[in-house]
Amino acid sequence: MGSAVTSMKNRASGSGTVQESVQDLDEMWSIVDSWTPKALPSSSCSHLKGWKTVRVFVSSTFGDFHSEREVLIKQVFPELREWCEARNLCLVECDLRWGIPQDTPSSKILATCLGELDRCKQDTYENPLMVILLGERAGWIPDISEVPSEVVEQYHWIPGMSITGMEILHGAYRNSNPNAAFCFRDPSFLGQLPLQELTQYQETGQKALLMQSLKQHVCHRFTAKQILKYKCKVQGKDCTSGSEKVRLGFSCEFTSWILQFLKTRIIETFPGHTEAFSETEKPSWEQTEETQHQLFLQQRCQLFLGRDLEVQRILEFLQVEFKDSTQQINCVVTEAEGGVKLPCTPVLQIISEPGMGKSSLLAACLMRAVEIPNMSVFYHFTGCCPSSAQLSNLAMRVCCHVLPAGPEREDVMQRLRDCSRNEDLKEVMRQILKSSPVSPNKTLCLFIDAVNQLSNPRDVSDLLSWLTTDGFLPPSCRCVFSSTITNAHSPFSLQLELLSPQSSQELAVKFLSRYSKLLCLMHCSPEGGIERDLCGALSELEGGPDIPPLHWVALRRTLGCLLRLGQDHRGRDTLSFFHGSVVKAIELSLLQTEASRQPYLSSMSSYYEHRCSDDMTVVSQLPRLLQEAKLGERLIHFLRKDPRALCIPAQMRAQYMKVLRCSQVCRDGFPRSPALLCSFCSLKTRAFGQLFLNKQSCVVCGATVMINEREAFLCPQHFRHGVSECLVCKTPILGPNKPSPGLLCNFCGFSQTCITIKL
Repeated sequence: MGSAVTSMKNRASGSGTVQESVQDLDEMWSIVDSWTPKALPSSSCSHLKGWKTVRVFVSSTFGDFHSEREVLIKQVFPELREWCEARNLCLVECDLRWGIPQDTPSSKILATCLGELDRCKQDTYENPLMVILLGERAGWIPDISEVPSEVVEQYHWIPGMSITGMEILHGAYRNSNPNAAFCFRDPSFLGQLPLQELTQYQETGQKALLMQSLKQHVCHRFTAKQILKYKCKVQGKDCTSGSEKVRLGFSCEFTSWILQFLKTRIIETFPGHTEAFSETEKPSWEQTEETQHQLFLQQRCQLFLGRDLEVQRILEFLQVEFKDSTQQINCVVTEAEGGVKLPCTPVLQIISEPGMGKSSLLAACLMRAVEIPNMSVFYHFTGCCPSSAQLSNLAMRVCCHVLPAGPEREDVMQRLRDCSRNEDLKEVMRQILKSSPVSPNKTLCLFIDAVNQLSNPRDVSDLLSWLTTDGFLPPSCRCVFSSTITNAHSPFSLQLELLSPQSSQELAVKFLSRYSKLLCLMHCSPEGGIERDLCGALSELEGGPDIPPLHWVALRRTLGCLLRLGQDHRGRDTLSFFHGSVVKAIELSLLQTEASRQPYLSSMSSYYEHRCSDDMTVVSQLPRLLQEAKLGERLIHFLRKDPRALCIPAQMRAQYMKVLRCSQVCRDGFPRSPALLCSFCSLKTRAFGQLFLNKQSCVVCGATVMINEREAFLCPQHFRHGVSECLVCKTPILGPNKPSPGLLCNFCGFSQTCITIKL
């Protein structure tokens, strides 16, 4: 086989032509059939409860399938996405060769397309969901010299094969993928095309033989239920993309067959998502939280290298018997300051500066710990999701791990929710750990990462104190936690080595600068951004068309060492920074002033306001961004005029408005004038953002005011002396009809200041 490959390489390089590289098609297919692909590691995401991501990879030659791709984007995928969401599945279509500029390097296209196909394979147990469109064109056949050596080796590149053919081989043919849909276009429509258009849809010579051979091998390997042979007809010209292209029309069979095939294969691949979920079947709070921590754990483990000695020491610590003294583990870790003999509290603290790898070390250790017999492992990664930074969240997750599901656990969970003081929380946690059903010969191990990242500084000090207090942890429990803070009460600690010298920081700054736009946009989303939203905001910032998917994927791959790929509670792909030190580096090097942050906040705001199609995401992100960007007029317009803002809670609306209100005091005894509504405006709605009558609405936040209302007032700076005018229409209030007083809800009326909104 080696000599055959060498022979084909020789024909596909140097002065040889493409036709020469495919002279012996039988030889080519014998090489294809002789190679067994290596299995990729399955993504842990496929095994997690709750939402899952479904990726569909679209493969075809580019120039002659724009009509089919248009149908997929506008008809097939929207309906499939709605169907998936009803089953807790998040659809992501991967169509990377849309909009590729002509100057894109060949090596970048090859590595990115096949790498993204690998990502699809990992999510679906090596059988990616694919829609493969084949006509009469072979498409781009790169010269063997254009293919990077690592791509040749990793994907067993076949000289003389097109990029579309390699996608088919890698994603479908070599592993007889049952999730691949092949759509063969009937060539009869070619007779309707003028001669000058034929070259865009039809090959001649050896390339035509290659396409014929590819289709024959597909039909031989795959069953008829995976192959659709469809017809189309010419319907004129399409100029919507800026260049004139032939527009093709299809029967409804094309869309219905692809939809049905994908739905069937999705059900087969994700059997737990067969039926649409009712509200009672949605993932529980516990499952949603566990998913976030599992994703974080998997990513940290993938990036862990070295530190074998530290792993060994921590695992030894977990298995040591704490009975009489600390001497028996002095060889394992360092005793607390001065070697003083402290009570045998089984707690180990891992200490280092930010970015040293504490989280990855903990992840690697706990993955080893779960394999130790008679050991129950709980882990909590502070910062892996917004809720993880709350001490109460940690306590509730410990409760769910220790106590079996049932009335007792529900009772304890309610007690935790009702705790208003940390001391109450401590007592409930102590009782949970003490009453743990773990048998005497079984050890409960608690791994808590980044204690210092808890949202409240008081929570940090309290948790550190609890963990190192005698009696808080039962004898059968071990705890390993990481922090940037040295806790003097911790009996055992492990200090990680320092980071590399300052020169590495300068290198990092240069690296960050190359990708400053995306990194700065991500900085505007402190809790992580949805991938498609970040991509859209980047297009908004650059003022051009949508970024080609290939470029976006390549950008994400390049920045992979700085980013954490995750999924939100709805299974959508998210990007966030891998560590707080990355955030700090971006602030110091790229966003030193408020002015430097302004264009990124503005671009993110414009994307969510005008282009984002998910209303829930718009409501959660847009007001915050407009407020941070100091775009008060747009914020008020959104809160009061945009129908999407109707679902924002009144108290949250009031918080946004409070920042924009005039600060002049309007209490009794201060100069002021009542805010009034004319008889006409008082009986209308939506002046202040809600659907209630204006006279029954808070004139600031729009909440309904039925009881305990307070009158609204204007300061001397904002009312016309001697003239009463309507707060809404600004016309003077004249005539016999009595005006209605402007009212404030309890929250907005508490400050007793002028109700004018300063823009």
